[in-house]
This record gives sequence, C-alpha cells and structure tokens, in this order.
Amino acid sequence: EDVDAGIAAYSYRVIKSNQRYSAPGWHLRSTISEGALNQARSQFQAITLDGSRALVIGGTGPGGELASTEKYIPLTAPDIDNTGAWHLQSDLNQPRYNFGAVPVNTGNSDISDDKVLAIAGKNSNGYLASVEQYRADTGEWTKLDSSSLQTPRAAFSVVKANRKIIVIGGENSTGKLA
Repeated sequence: EDVDAGIAAYSYRVIKSNQRYSAPGWHLRSTISEGALNQARSQFQAITLDGSRALVIGGTGPGGELASTEKYIPLTAPDIDNTGAWHLQSDLNQPRYNFGAVPVNTGNSDISDDKVLAIAGKNSNGYLASVEQYRADTGEWTKLDSSSLQTPRAAFSVVKANRKIIVIGGENSTGKLA
C-alpha cells in the first residue's frame, strides 16, 4: 500500500524549519513569509480548528515557559484580512508545557470544533491539574475550576471517545502514572 495515498490531499508544515509536506514528500521552500510563528517554541500543543485554521498553545521558548497562544489563518480564507499568518490570541491563565489539548465541539457554533481544552501539564510552580477552555469565537481562555484533574500530571496523552475526554498516563512528582 502506498503510504502517501492516505495523506495526498493534505499539506503539512514544519514551522520555522521552512519545509512543507506535499505528496510524495518533503520539499524545502525558499521563503518563510507564510506561516512563521510570532514566538519560537517547543513542548507546546497544536490543534486544528474548523479543519483549516490551527491553534498553537503554550510550551517553552528561549525566555522560558509560555502562556501565549497563536492562531493560523491560511491564505485560502478569503473572508479574513491578514491571512497566511499567525495571529496572537489571548494568553492562557497559567503558562504550561508538556500538557494535553483537545478540541471540543459543543454544537453551539458554525465552527466544527469551537472550543479547545488545555489540560494539566507543568510550569515553574510544578505539575498542574488545572484545565482551561479556549473559545474560538472570542479568542479567550477561561479557567474551568470544576474540571481540574484529580491528579496533577504532565507528559501524558489525551483522546476523545464517546463524548468523553480520557487522560492517559504521564508523570508527576511521585513518578510515572498509569
């Protein structure tokens, strides 16, 4: 089976490294005018909104941990000015890295995934249990006090299944978690 057959309709981009995936492989580009983040970062999360826009959340940068969020609007969005670029959104309430993020469709908007949850992670204060919610329509983050995890953790996986969000594994100050 041809590995590229399943992803031939998509383009993938390694931000700041100036490469783009377009079947049948990776291609170097001569410019980074489309798609360079405002802040270099690692240990962040990236989520797709409405199938075409991307949200990059938190992580660590040259100056330390980040609370910043950036939304990418592609060149193919004719209804919005300044497309093909990353736009700063509101900051998380707490900087975090090695956290989980998952899109949540509440069915209350025309955007297929109109909210994103940033779950737990780590910052200079230690391991986090808190959960924050991003609203795509406002670009704002809200701390969800009633949704904190029972056990603080970082470096875990998170999935959506049967309208439930499942946090799997990770680590905290006591060690590895099941």
